[in-house]
Amino acid sequence: LEAIGLAVAVTYTDGEYTTWWEAQAIDLLRYLQEFDYIIGYNVNIFDYRVLSGYSDLAYGLPEKTFDLLAELKIQSLPLVSLDSLAIRNLGSKYRKIYQDTSAVDLWREGKLEELERYCKRDVELTRTLRVEWESRGYLWVKDQQFALWPGLRPTQLYGMFTEMY
Repeated sequence: LEAIGLAVAVTYTDGEYTTWWEAQAIDLLRYLQEFDYIIGYNVNIFDYRVLSGYSDLAYGLPEKTFDLLAELKIQSLPLVSLDSLAIRNLGSKYRKIYQDTSAVDLWREGKLEELERYCKRDVELTRTLRVEWESRGYLWVKDQQFALWPGLRPTQLYGMFTEMY
């Protein structure tokens, strides 16, 4: 994965989305270092490994990241796509865009605006799931409730959301 390279990343902080392109990878890593807590979906396994190809700054990020997909695995819950999790908890209007197209396909076809929208939607879904989780105290994963882990109050979940391809 380290050899793949960053195509585009989208972050959300303080009500604002920011897009980062490959030429800004080091700036993105410096920006991520500023946060005490980062929230994402599959960022520890995918995103940070890609970013580690640009700088050692990526190596400390998993320790301060809540990775929703990794948490499902830790709690021995079924691993589901972000799309499935969003639809199950937020309803069908919260679908990913480009259902039959992958981010890699958009990149290969040079559809950079669509790729940026794809990433932004993933960040929006992750953020909305976090808000819903805070409100209810759990999310549904297939037919199982995914509760907040012991000792963590919903208000302790905060941070920046990331998505990159």
